[in-house]
Amino acid sequence: MARCTHRFPRPVLLSAVLLLGCLAVANRAAAEPIRYILTVTATSGPLAGETSTGSLAFDSAIVPSGGGRVFGIDLFTDVSFRWHGIDYSVTNSKTSFLEFDHTGTLSQWAFGTACIASGLGCVVRLVAPGFEDWEVENIAGVPPFNLAHNLFFEYGLRNQSFGFGTAVLAPAAAAPTPEPSSLGLLGFALASWWVRSRKRLPAA
Repeated sequence: MARCTHRFPRPVLLSAVLLLGCLAVANRAAAEPIRYILTVTATSGPLAGETSTGSLAFDSAIVPSGGGRVFGIDLFTDVSFRWHGIDYSVTNSKTSFLEFDHTGTLSQWAFGTACIASGLGCVVRLVAPGFEDWEVENIAGVPPFNLAHNLFFEYGLRNQSFGFGTAVLAPAAAAPTPEPSSLGLLGFALASWWVRSRKRLPAA
């Protein structure tokens, strides 16, 4: 049986391995999840005094360079929040928009259970047959109406009762700098092995 005896030149192999490792590390750093802590407190209505804390995350890749507003119904990559005995995730919570300042920090937002993707905000549906809804908004007033919602929270229950409150978003504690991915580590390990093997070769 014929055997393939072709070998890549060692410098080419070394370069390919190093490139593979660097690309793996770069790809991991290019799209990191950004996580925020959400704390809501009902100040009126049947659930007045109730509070809940959860978390949400979005991909760093959606943050516009220099800041700006991003529209979409599914901007969150992770949601972990519980309100009035119901657990919420990305499957039953939506976004209308997220806005970032020039540093990439989240500055305005609108999200909840029933949202309009074009940036028109979210709603609490107080109609039959009744819904368990909530919305969180932080929107600066825009002329001529100046309808500002500052750290705003509203909820609605199936019996069509409702209430208002406050909602605070704060960046989660920064995670430690991630280690290179396993693919990157493999590349660096192979490169190191090749260098060591070259040093052990006898001089010609």
